[in-house]
Formats: sequence, C-alpha cells, structure tokens
Amino acid sequence: MKQISKIRLIMISLLLASAVFLITFRFAETPKVWIDEGIFTETAKNLAVKGNSGIQINPQKIISSAAWSTAGYPLIFPVAASFKIFGVGLMEARLPMLIYLMGLVVAFYVFSFRVAGFYAGVSSVLLLLSFSPFYGNGRPVQGEIPGLVFFIFASVFLFNWEKRDFKKTALLFWSGLFFGLAASSKPLYLMLILPTLLLISILIKKKGGYFKNLIFFGGGFIIPLVLWFFTQFPNFSLFQKALRIYFTANPDASVSSTDSILSNIPKFFSESTPMLFMAMLFPAVIFYSIKVIKRKKYTIAEVAILIFIILNLFAFLKGPGWYRHFFPGHILLYLIIPVILIESYKFFLEKKRLKNIAIAIPIIFIVFTATQFYHLLFLSQTSFVVKRERNKQLAEVLGQIKANKTVFLYNAIEAAIFLRHDNYFQYLKPSDYLEEGDKNILKEPYTDFILIHADEAQQQGFDPKCYRKKEIDQYYLFEKTPDCLKVS
Repeated sequence: MKQISKIRLIMISLLLASAVFLITFRFAETPKVWIDEGIFTETAKNLAVKGNSGIQINPQKIISSAAWSTAGYPLIFPVAASFKIFGVGLMEARLPMLIYLMGLVVAFYVFSFRVAGFYAGVSSVLLLLSFSPFYGNGRPVQGEIPGLVFFIFASVFLFNWEKRDFKKTALLFWSGLFFGLAASSKPLYLMLILPTLLLISILIKKKGGYFKNLIFFGGGFIIPLVLWFFTQFPNFSLFQKALRIYFTANPDASVSSTDSILSNIPKFFSESTPMLFMAMLFPAVIFYSIKVIKRKKYTIAEVAILIFIILNLFAFLKGPGWYRHFFPGHILLYLIIPVILIESYKFFLEKKRLKNIAIAIPIIFIVFTATQFYHLLFLSQTSFVVKRERNKQLAEVLGQIKANKTVFLYNAIEAAIFLRHDNYFQYLKPSDYLEEGDKNILKEPYTDFILIHADEAQQQGFDPKCYRKKEIDQYYLFEKTPDCLKVS
C-alpha cells in the first residue's frame, strides 16, 4: 500500500512539474497579443497607474471600459496588482494568468479525483495539458480561464455537499460564492451559469431543506455579483449599454442570429476542432442521459457541468463562429470524459464477452493524448518548436519611443502595453456596436508615430508622404520624417 502511495506521489509530482514547464514556456511570446487582451491590459494598467479602470483615447481622456471590457474584477484586479508590484509590461500582465492556469490544473485533478478516483484525476490533467487551446486561450489576459477555475471549484463544493448527505450548508454557500466569481469573470459565464443554476436549484429542491439551502447557495452567489456590478459600472446607463453589447450574439450588425447558426453548424462536420468537440459531447450526453433515465448514480455537479457545455454550444452557434467562444465547454468535456471512460471500463470489464472493449479504452486514451501532445508541440498555433517574434518586435520598437513623441494607435490597442509612456492617441472599432477615438487622424496625420495593421493600411490606401514606413510583423509603423511639416 505504501509502495502504491509512493508511486502515485511521484506521478503527481511529475505531472505538476510538467504543468509548470508547459504553462510557463515562452509565455510572454506565445500567443501573439491581440485586441481583446489589449483592452483588458489597458483597463488594468490605467487602474494600477491612474486609479481609473478605463481606456485611454488621448493623453487627456480616459473613457470607461464598462461596455468594452467583457472581463470583470477576477481578471482585472490581479493584473492591476501585478502592474503595481512588478511594473507595466506584457510579462507582468500575464503573470496572474500563469497562476490561474495552474489553478485550473489543480481544479481538474481535484474534481475528477473526487468523482472517480486517482486515475480519473491524472487522466483529466493529461487531457488538459495536451490541449493546445489551453495555452493559446489561457496565457493571454482574458476571462475564460479565471471563470473556468471558479466554475470547477464551485462544482467541487457542490459535489462535496452531495457526498455529505446534503447537510453541510456551508459547502453550498462556498459553491454559490465560486459560481458567482465565475459569473463575474466574463459575461459568457453569467449567461450560461444562470440557467445552469436554475437546474441546480430544482435538483436541490428534491433533497429537502429547500429554502435554507437556497438561501445559503443564493447568498453566496449574489455577493460576487454585487461587487462586479459596483466595480464594473460607474452608472446605471453604462450598465444598460453594456448588457445590450454583452448579450449581442454577433459583433457584425449585418449578420442575423439565423445566418450565424446556418454558417456555424457545418463547422461541426468539416473542421477538426468542432468535430472533436462533438465527438466527445455526443457520448457524454448519452452516458448521463442513461444515468438520469435509469435513475443510476449521478451527481448534481456532473449534470450541471454537462448542461453548461450544451448551453455553451448553443451560444457559440449564435455568435461569429470563433472557436474561443466554445472553448470553456470544450475544456469542461476534458473534465468529465475521464469519468465516463473509467466507469465504462469497469462496466465492460465485468462482461466476459466485452472485455476486449475494456482493454481498448486505455489504449485509445493513450493514443489520443499522445496525438494531442504531438499537435501541441509541433503543429499548433502555440507550437513549442516555432519561435514567434511579434510580441518581442513590438516591445523592442515601441519601447524605444520617447515620452516627448506622440503615437497614434489605429485599432491596435494590444500594442499600448509595449509603450513606456502614455503620450498616445487611439481609435478603436472592435465591432459595429463600439467605436471611440478620432479616426480622422489618418486623413490629416500629425502625430510623430502611427501604428496600424498592415491589411487595414492597404485597404484604406494609407501611405502618408512625409512618414517613413517600417514593417513589424503584421503592422506598419509610420514615423514622421524630420522635414515633415506638422499639420495641426
């Protein structure tokens, strides 16, 4: 028995060491910065430096980020704290994300271990670590990973409450609190958690002591949301505006929900990532449906996770079709698939004629996980063998611009983190519903530097005569020449 415990301890130690290495490897270089991360880092930077959680439009104007930042204080506050302690930069911005990523690894192990034992815990972590979007969507400053961490720990507390004969109401409170933190991390979680919690409350009702349980659970859930409301929205009108934007399925106003659905459905039959998602979701739905229908042993926590995944799929179908929008559901499938595999393995092992199926299950798992690791290391957007230079190049070039020089960022807020000063102007239009800044600066440029995406500059035919052009990855940086006349 001691030998088994020692082996398991070694396995967990190796797993944690691998997680630390994979999560931290070139984390400031990969993935590349992009607009959403730019909005969140800009918000956190202004909160840390100026005490105003907003977006700088010009050196004298900071607008509220309430309608722009789809991430709440569970993301913004830790990043702002990192800026306060370590200074402002991309590496400092992503440090809290490393903690959240490790937190997700721990959450995965704890939940799967509690539901189905040691090997389920190890298997779920291996699936997580071999999944390339875990790094591509996890290292950048955005709210998906923090929301997942809180959501899974909320499910752990809910599971523990069930296992203690539904009597420890303190566990319900902590479950509600962590669900509230998840909902505060990103509006997507708020949309998906609310109907999930409705299901949870119905299931709780069957366990007796309904009103007492609901007060503890609901009380815990409300506390983080109240904090989210007062930290996110300076006034009620901004709250109303933000809700309209948050719950708008597609950032392109010309695309209807029906068009989005018809456009996104074929992806699940023709593209690898959505196909993989459906290949796991289909057996998961069958597995838990059989359990519920035949009244076999299942937990509220497991059913709640499955409902969340299905709701995430529906939300994705109505949106612009970006894979990041069903990333939370995809990650959560890796949480419950090992539970399904282990229970299926035990079931088939007991049937003499089906033992070969039982033997095939671990082999399929090993081959699948190895394939994912190969894709992660050599083929993915976060490949460990390809060194990406965008972040490094932007940091080197923009970091050298002196504070007495003005900079105009045209739809390139992600680059603001690399400037060493705040003498910059911005124009932003990330969707048809949001627009800020003076885009006319492009027509009559007067700033010392202009940074714009190369494809956008080409579309607009922007190539001012008295500026030198330098290409930085997918950007053009225009620098005013000494003999250029200033246009006021």
